[in-house]
Amino acid sequence: MLPAPLAMPGPHDLFARFTFGHPERAAAELRAVLPPHVVSEVDWSSLRRESGSVVDPELRETESDLLFTARLREGRPLRLYVLLEHQSSVDRWMALRMLRYVVRQVEHWRTQHPESTVLPVIIPLVMYHGPDGAWSAPRRAEELFDVPGEGEQRERWRALMPRFGDPPPHAGLQGRALQDR
Repeated sequence: MLPAPLAMPGPHDLFARFTFGHPERAAAELRAVLPPHVVSEVDWSSLRRESGSVVDPELRETESDLLFTARLREGRPLRLYVLLEHQSSVDRWMALRMLRYVVRQVEHWRTQHPESTVLPVIIPLVMYHGPDGAWSAPRRAEELFDVPGEGEQRERWRALMPRFGDPPPHAGLQGRALQDR
């Protein structure tokens, strides 16, 4: 069964349908924005688009999300969660919203795999099409917290904040990575 077609309004709808509607083209775009160590470990022939959305209903006119599954070359499952953002300004709270969406994906996965004792890797990506392609908002949820202190004291406070490693890649619709890899 094929996933439902992308339902996104606006001028970038055609681009998104063309790029992410077929696994081969989606794989090319994903390879362009993911870090090289991830690209080299993914079995791209296993890439599949899954159905279902976790975007908040009130945001569906400006956002569309896609979930792709693949296998790593060593056999583990991988989930690539792509949020297509249809707005021309940067949203300061995007990192928090992405965290919420990833948690929803994990919760959904757990209902389908209650016997599992580990979670699959989920890599969130934001595709953004702002005027100059630059993303200036925080890329990590931890950057949104008002952490007290300076220097070493500040770092002790930061150690208590939720962390999920490197920020997710943010890419312009032209495939340009907006973060240093």
